[in-house]
Amino acid sequence: MTSTGTPSWWQGDRLDGIGVSPCGRWLLAAFTTPTAPAVSWHAVRSVDDSEPTWRRVGTAGDAAHGAMFLSDGEHIVAWRTGRAEPELVLYPSHRPGRAVRRVARPPDGATVLKAWGASPSLACLGVDAEGTRRVFAWVDGLDRAPSAVTPARQRVGDFAFAPNSRRFAWTHQNPWRVGQPPPTPLLFLDEVGGTGPVRVEVPAAPLGYLAWDVSGRHLAWLARPDGELLAHPELWVLDIVAAEASRLLSEADGWVTSWDWTHREGRLIAAVEAGLTSSLHRLDVDGTRERLDRADAVWRAPSCARAAEGFVALAQDVHRAPRAVWRSPQAAPRVVTETHLAADAAALRPASVWTWLGRDGLELEGLWMTPEGEAPHPVVVWLHGGPAEHVGRGFSVLFQGLVEAGFAVFAPNVRGSTGRGDGFLRALEGRLATEDVEDVERGVRSLIRAGEVHRRRVGLFGWSYGGSLALMTAAGRPWVRAVAAGAPVVDWLSVFGARTWPHVTAAWFGAQPWEMPERYDAASPARRLADVQAPVLLLHGEDDDRVPVSQSRLAFHLLGARGVQTDLRLFPRQGHVFREDWARAEMLDRVVEWMRTHLNDDEA
Repeated sequence: MTSTGTPSWWQGDRLDGIGVSPCGRWLLAAFTTPTAPAVSWHAVRSVDDSEPTWRRVGTAGDAAHGAMFLSDGEHIVAWRTGRAEPELVLYPSHRPGRAVRRVARPPDGATVLKAWGASPSLACLGVDAEGTRRVFAWVDGLDRAPSAVTPARQRVGDFAFAPNSRRFAWTHQNPWRVGQPPPTPLLFLDEVGGTGPVRVEVPAAPLGYLAWDVSGRHLAWLARPDGELLAHPELWVLDIVAAEASRLLSEADGWVTSWDWTHREGRLIAAVEAGLTSSLHRLDVDGTRERLDRADAVWRAPSCARAAEGFVALAQDVHRAPRAVWRSPQAAPRVVTETHLAADAAALRPASVWTWLGRDGLELEGLWMTPEGEAPHPVVVWLHGGPAEHVGRGFSVLFQGLVEAGFAVFAPNVRGSTGRGDGFLRALEGRLATEDVEDVERGVRSLIRAGEVHRRRVGLFGWSYGGSLALMTAAGRPWVRAVAAGAPVVDWLSVFGARTWPHVTAAWFGAQPWEMPERYDAASPARRLADVQAPVLLLHGEDDDRVPVSQSRLAFHLLGARGVQTDLRLFPRQGHVFREDWARAEMLDRVVEWMRTHLNDDEA
């Protein structure tokens, strides 16, 4: 580990996203560099280059953010930062370091830039004078102010334009009200300057992630069954001409993470995760499917050229290699270029799958990584948030950093996790912090029995719900020797009142808080902290808008009043997920030192 907390092998630029120009000539990659925390930049190269040489979009002093191709593939638009105010700027794909011109000022709250139209133009989400989020489009050229093109009283969640067309689709959802059933998202179609929106009846409520195929005939989106908040998103497609919708991938296939339409009408590439397994699929709207790859890797963000036969760019990462850009022709993917791999990357440790049985005989699995040296090892048990999330076999700076520091890492996908069907996901409905706590304990004990883990050197580290689960697991269990809890939920009733969207919280408990407050109390660490004996490190972003920082302060005061060794570190400018590298490095540093201090074998 370096003094900053960043592992020695993680010193280069980190790949965050990729894209292929619609014309198929250019490949765009987004990077974040540790030397300029929280500032991303983009690079572009020709897909025909034999050498992986990237050209920076914008200059080093004017960092680019959110870069994307216009529909002609010859221009890139990006936010130029590093000045008084960010501004939208056009760059030529072949000479991306030189700006062409600025785009007219976008609307307030501009997000989700997308290209549209036969003559390349832009559209985005923005907020109008009444505070409603609408679609804005640069209708009269990029040097003229954009106009709102969706109705004034409709709150847009996502939108997509058909290729080379004025036709577009968007989702609308009425405001959510506490104590009322969540409103159903609606799907609408219209054209810029058209006669008015047309509502499209679809069998599954669209969550968003709208995208059109190359012909403009098929529209795909992610959806859940109406009113089912605890369900896996499924991939649906609508045939506009036949007015028929069909499901391409169901919850039984796993968690659809990303997809893109290919150059052929009605065909797309989708990346799917099922627990610790990732796979890549080629799908046709007629129901034909082909699995392109299945390995101990995680495929992300497929991006397809619209006019290049068979060209698909993908991001891939595996447990012992950071993310790389791959090119997939008709057959199996092959690597285009690797990123931020230092000379000592060979020191990165592999991961394996650990399986064990729950109390009811249910087979469970988790990620298992070990440091160099003989077992039994000290272990840090990573508990993911959600609980509707899961741990995959992708590359993790956190896991590799902990292993480099001498700890084994056990990351269980306990019941309530995604990637194993809706039954597994809903197993905790009305029973948070019950069976999942037992799953964690039984997983750790199976490692101890196998001689892999030292029985007196077990630490727990979780974030969000995982932080709450770590505290609940530590309550009354002396084998837990140290806890690190990031942004933990400590009192569910107060979090319900503070959250912008309390409906998912109510769905997990199966009741509103005034109907069954005992369920909220039973899952709240605040009611169990009297049984926590292990030292507790609390970490929280000061700008967290999902779990208020007051939750960590509450735990800090309650534990301190009992005499439990406790430390609280608040991170300025950080939200629920830390975005700046200095914060992530310090977080890793503090967790490592906390575990080193308390996971000793003096009492072995």
